Amino acid sequence: MPPTVTVVAAATTTIQSARKVAPSDAAFRYLGAAPGPWANDKRFWVASGDLAQHLKVTFKTNAPRVDLFMTEFNTRFEIRVDGKTAPGMPVRFGTTGTPRVVQLEFPAGSRERVIDVYGLLMPFGGVWVPDGYTVTQPTELDALPVIAFAPGDSYTQGTGAATPRQTYAGWAADALGYEGWSDGVGSTGWLTTGGNSPAQRVQSTAAKLSHKPDIIVTAMGFNDAGGDLALVAASYDATIAQLKAAWPTAKLATLGPWTPRGTTTAALTAMKQTLQARAAANDVAFIDVEGIITPENAAQYTGSDNTHPTAAGHRYLGEQISIRMKAMGL
Repeated sequence: MPPTVTVVAAATTTIQSARKVAPSDAAFRYLGAAPGPWANDKRFWVASGDLAQHLKVTFKTNAPRVDLFMTEFNTRFEIRVDGKTAPGMPVRFGTTGTPRVVQLEFPAGSRERVIDVYGLLMPFGGVWVPDGYTVTQPTELDALPVIAFAPGDSYTQGTGAATPRQTYAGWAADALGYEGWSDGVGSTGWLTTGGNSPAQRVQSTAAKLSHKPDIIVTAMGFNDAGGDLALVAASYDATIAQLKAAWPTAKLATLGPWTPRGTTTAALTAMKQTLQARAAANDVAFIDVEGIITPENAAQYTGSDNTHPTAAGHRYLGEQISIRMKAMGL
């Protein structure tokens, strides 16, 4: 049976004779960029000191109740138990910075379960369990290949997705049987400069992943359509070089630009051709996403802004991308 999920405004647990497991404990498996103490509040861990990154925390426990220690920071996350999404997901918090305790109570009582929490803007403060119960790291996940979708834009960040995990990238990872992680920032692309430039993001996120990625998929280009293609090519080449230097054994792939209305434009076609050519030159697999969304299915899979996927669109894109990846041996 699924757990009962209750969120309360509190900084401690109501479990009698509780044992606290701190976020620094080896019981937790983190998938994210250099997870560690949050500068704003050392009680919590975040990815690479930056709340705006996706972070996954997984642990195994036999406790009949588990309390997660979190805090409000425009936080969004999904909890899964033994691979199944818990009721009432996603959990969304406000921006007050108030501590929150998320109570998971299991009607079936005590048995070993794997719990994972995947979120965005998600300070994680560890868990409480009743004394006498265990919290351990699920080492069986070490056998799963890791896929990273990075760097990406708002699709990868999750605009329109039901939860931060249920993006096209998350659905693709699930369909492939991989453990997935994403780095997406809205309104960015190969031509973005400054702190969100592709090279800077690789340096601060993908290059610092806590577990070695087996596959890295870049996912930008839509926001660059109509821009300087020579600059796109140079940025792409530099980013791929950085990814290869950070993870020399990882397979690399590149998604073509999105076509949310099911039709393309001269600018999008030129962008696709440029990315396709640079992928070939860098020995990177190219995954063409044109034609996944069509004029016939766009009303179902693209939102009212005519740009971002619906929740159903994220799932459809992810499943279709996974089919293409399998056919390419990725």
